[in-house]
Amino acid sequence: MARLLIPLLLAAGLVGPAHAQAPAFPNKPVKLIVPFLAGGAPDMLARMVGERLSARWGQPVVIDNKPGASGALGAQALKASPADGYSFLMAVSSLVQLPHLIPNIPYDVKKDFAAVSHLGGTHLALLVNSNLPVNTLQEFIAYTKARPGKLNYASFGAGSLSHIFGEVFNDAAGVQLQHVAYKGDSPALVDLMEGRVESAFLSVFLVRQHLASGKLKMLAVTGPTRSPLAPTVPTMDEQGIRGLGLQGWFGLFAPAGTPVTIQEKVAVDLRDILTLPEIKAKLLESGIVAGGGTAAAFAHTVSTDYDMYGEIIRKYRISLN
Repeated sequence: MARLLIPLLLAAGLVGPAHAQAPAFPNKPVKLIVPFLAGGAPDMLARMVGERLSARWGQPVVIDNKPGASGALGAQALKASPADGYSFLMAVSSLVQLPHLIPNIPYDVKKDFAAVSHLGGTHLALLVNSNLPVNTLQEFIAYTKARPGKLNYASFGAGSLSHIFGEVFNDAAGVQLQHVAYKGDSPALVDLMEGRVESAFLSVFLVRQHLASGKLKMLAVTGPTRSPLAPTVPTMDEQGIRGLGLQGWFGLFAPAGTPVTIQEKVAVDLRDILTLPEIKAKLLESGIVAGGGTAAAFAHTVSTDYDMYGEIIRKYRISLN
């Protein structure tokens, strides 16, 4: 009887090789798409976490730079990738802003991607040229209100986060700063320091080394908390200006349909990596506050940010031009 039973069990797949578990993840190289040029903050972050993940997994994490269209080309590449857990995207918060700025963009953030991990955040600061006779945010608001439409604010690009923050600030503070868009943060900073524009929304990391020059004053930072790079500077919220508790973020995304077990493993591994003191310190050296948290929490952030930025962009008629 036993001799007859074994072949039946084998045929049913209940014993023997057919009962083996699926191969452990990962069992081959993992691709990490970076939708920007090598050398920038997203690329640096991708390579840093990629190296740590590779060491944990025993498999290479291959960085695939696909710059173009403010990150949209890289997002398209992820959408076209198999949802097998071997393709990810290192995205920034522009991922949820671009669909409201570019008509017929060929991806749907909510349908085509799965938010896996919040990797880090950045703070922007409201800065003024030191020649302005103001030292606090409220003094700057009063000074600007007395000169409606006569003062400027610089951003690092039309439709950029600094442009969006500037328009939200105008409304929340009841001022009329005129927008001047630059092609990058460095030229905007130069003109601010030289007094060709009166104020700007720029990265805390970018400007902190220039504060000692005496040409700049940092009046406030955006985001829900103070920046560890400028801990004495209060947030907009602390100073009564609502709507700017926002923060640029870096995050990891997978194609929609990627197995949840793989998403969860990657999220847990990244959370462990981001809590390492040496990683947190190295990220902060580049102006990034290490992230973490659950995939569900990050997915909620992505969804709410998508809706919120859509409302802001429509309300203030923000465009890429």
